[in-house]
Parts: sequence; structure tokens; C-alpha cells
Amino acid sequence: MRHSTRIILAIGCVSMLAASAPASSEPSVLVSEARKYMGTNPTGRKKIWCATFMNMVLAKTGYAGTNSDAAKSFAYYGRRISEPRVGAIAVLSRGRRGGHVGVVAGVDSHGNPIIISGNHNKRVGESVYPRARVIAYVMPTERRALTTQFAARGALTTTSELALDSPIAELIAAIEAEQNRDNRGARPAAPPRAASGRDLPLDPLLADLLSLLKDEHPKPAPRPAQPPQRQQRVQQTAGRV
Repeated sequence: MRHSTRIILAIGCVSMLAASAPASSEPSVLVSEARKYMGTNPTGRKKIWCATFMNMVLAKTGYAGTNSDAAKSFAYYGRRISEPRVGAIAVLSRGRRGGHVGVVAGVDSHGNPIIISGNHNKRVGESVYPRARVIAYVMPTERRALTTQFAARGALTTTSELALDSPIAELIAAIEAEQNRDNRGARPAAPPRAASGRDLPLDPLLADLLSLLKDEHPKPAPRPAQPPQRQQRVQQTAGRV
């Protein structure tokens, strides 16, 4: 119970730090991650994979995505901002009904966003896009959920894929290691002694049934003793014979 309380408190600290961390500086990691795949197609898709690539980059950097292959799904994602910013996600129109999505890597002198995106000439590419095509700029805000199993009734507590790299994560790992040591060093409790048949209490229903059976089959009454006079006559008759 003591270890469970410590780990729950530590997880609460992680959540508070993640909520209070500034979102303006961290999304620049999206740009660094997206650049790793320049000139390639890491999704394995042949068509309509710009949103798939964007979701992959978000997952790699610890952010939740839209889980959609539609580029315009990002228009309703995260926190909307009014102007391009490095690390922001740009949602663009494409033709009459299509869309395109990528991460802003910069802005040119005319205010047009420089975007790294998937499915740019069938590869991950970087290019300047007309700002007139931009439907929305959004900033990622939601971290991926912590895949944590809390201790219940003595079960071990484990954490994996923490969304925030911080000293709190190291604290949780230290608590888990301490708990594992305690569990390995503890002696197994002796198995409970099996109760014998004499120690088992009689079931109330069985007791009632036995009582009814006794009432239905009463013991035969003892025969009354012979009167003294009859005994004397029997003795006299035997003497005469």
C-alpha cells in the first residue's frame, strides 16, 4: 500500500508538469523529427499519406494525433493559432475537396509558410506553400496517455512510455525497483492449515433436515415393566408344572 501511494503521487506530479509545460517551445521537435525522413516514404503508403505521416511524427515525439488519414482532420486538432509558427501544424486546401497537412519549419519574407510534409511529390519534402491555401494553423497540446498500471491488492506497478522525460520519471523507476526488491526478499507466507472434518461447522440447513428426520422417526417407547402380581403368578405356575 505504501508503494502504491508513492507511485500514484509521482504520476500526479508528472501529469501536473505535463499540463504546465509551455507548448510553444516543445513542438519544434516536430520539425526535427520530420526532417529525419526527407526524401523517403516511411509510411509505406502509395496514396493519401500526408496525414498518416503527420500522425507518425506526432507519435514519435510523444503527442497524440488524430488517428485519421484525412488531412483536414487536423483543422479540429490541438489549439488553433492565428499565424504561422515554427512547430505548428498547417492544414491546407488541395483542389476542391482535398487537403494537405504538414509541420511549419519557417516563414518566408511574404508570410508564406515553409512546410515539411509527407506525400510531397510522393516523398517527404520541404517547400513554400501559398498562405492563401492555409485553412488553419494548430499547435499540438495533448500528450499521449501514460501506459501505467496502478498497484491493486499487492500487484506490481509498472510504467512504460512516459510522455514527459523528467526527474519524476526517474523517481517512479526508483520506486518500482525498491518495490521489486521488497517483493523478492519477502518470505512466502505459510499456506493455511486445512481444517479437519471436526472443525467444520454444521450447515444450518443440514441441521434442520436432521432434526426433521428425527421427528419423523421417533425412537420406540420402552415396554412397561410387568406388575409384581403377574410376575408372582407366573412363578407359581412354573412351580406346579
